[in-house]
Amino acid sequence: MTNTGYIDIRQIAQTNKYVVHEAARIKDQRCFAKKQLLKEYEFLDADRFRNEVRLLARLDHPNIIRVIDQHLNDAPMFVITPLYKQNLREWLREQGAPECQLKMDIEDVFTRILDAVAYAHEQGVIHRDLKPENILLNSPRDLVVIDFNISISSDSENQRLTPPGQALGTPHYIAPEQLRDASSVDERSDIFSLGIILYELHGGRVGSSILDLRDLPSTVRRIVEHCTHADRTKRFSTVRDLIRTWRLACDLNTKQSEVNEIEAFMLAENEITASQAERILDLFEAYADDEDFVNNFFMNADQQAVVALEGHDATRLEILIQRWTKFFSETNWPFSYTDDIAKRCESLWGWIGSSSARAELITALIILANRHNRYFVWRVAARLIEASQTKETIEQLAPRMMMLDEDELASVSEYLAKPKISSKLRPIFGSGVGVSANLN
Repeated sequence: MTNTGYIDIRQIAQTNKYVVHEAARIKDQRCFAKKQLLKEYEFLDADRFRNEVRLLARLDHPNIIRVIDQHLNDAPMFVITPLYKQNLREWLREQGAPECQLKMDIEDVFTRILDAVAYAHEQGVIHRDLKPENILLNSPRDLVVIDFNISISSDSENQRLTPPGQALGTPHYIAPEQLRDASSVDERSDIFSLGIILYELHGGRVGSSILDLRDLPSTVRRIVEHCTHADRTKRFSTVRDLIRTWRLACDLNTKQSEVNEIEAFMLAENEITASQAERILDLFEAYADDEDFVNNFFMNADQQAVVALEGHDATRLEILIQRWTKFFSETNWPFSYTDDIAKRCESLWGWIGSSSARAELITALIILANRHNRYFVWRVAARLIEASQTKETIEQLAPRMMMLDEDELASVSEYLAKPKISSKLRPIFGSGVGVSANLN
């Protein structure tokens, strides 16, 4: 049609009351979406259509469809909005199996849907028909909620247009109370629909009132259960409450993904690149306060992984070793685990070339041995001291030994093969210790 200022190019969608076309604006040939009320429904639904357009015109949020133009006075009644590539249903179908969907894409999509609905609720608007077909996107970060045709608000004509006892909305997406009486809904009815959408984002199939949640990540499963409880008093009270829980779940999912990445790196099944080493060091710095996490790495990582990190940035690895040795030397362990730590330190000592890192391992082992009175650990520390007969290591080791008390030094000195000890270490362990000929 040219008398409206727009030319229909192709039909995008049609419902029983509306048709949506891609339309070109005559004055500049720009393309938009044109939603038009079918002529046979103008008498019955003109008020509802006008209400939707006016409501959208006052909502101002990047994730709610905006009104560009409108024609509401006479037939054909239509509204012009931006044109989007596809709806969420089509996007999900395009992604295929849920394991093919990027976790970050799902998080981006659902976060933006939540932000839009929370904003609408804060403006007093309840959508009442949230579903994948009513979410349009060009990409996971460019997304809008559409179709506020049956939404209600405190100043909405649709409040009057919804008689008590009438059911409105789409089966499988509407809450039980909305199925009984669409005039009595509140925010929690939209929250029910949001739970179903989250379920579908993670591969769930909608087709009955029973949701199969077994394959959902545990954090997502709990959110879906909370959203879709039959008793609305047991759902999230507001979308803002849901958003807080969702963001925490995203943080946990992100952490688990990063932990998995580090654990895969620990196995070192393939040659490690510089970019991989840099990435792991960055992650370690992010999780440096998680002492159990750092301990797990140093106790279990493959030799190739440790060597790769030192080869990429010995200083950053040494900082992590310092955190680890402080942790294990100040913690109470079962006796068998102290011996495991000692064995691991001996292995690491042989894998790393940093004199400072080697001195850290030795010093921490002496403290650990004294804390637990473990002869095996003292013996390992003594072996490493004897193996430290290079100028660089001794220069790092000597000042650390001088910071220990006499009892700690006396304990380990019993296990030293005294003729092999350098003159620079001899005063630390007492006059009874022999001297290494090559470093006098």
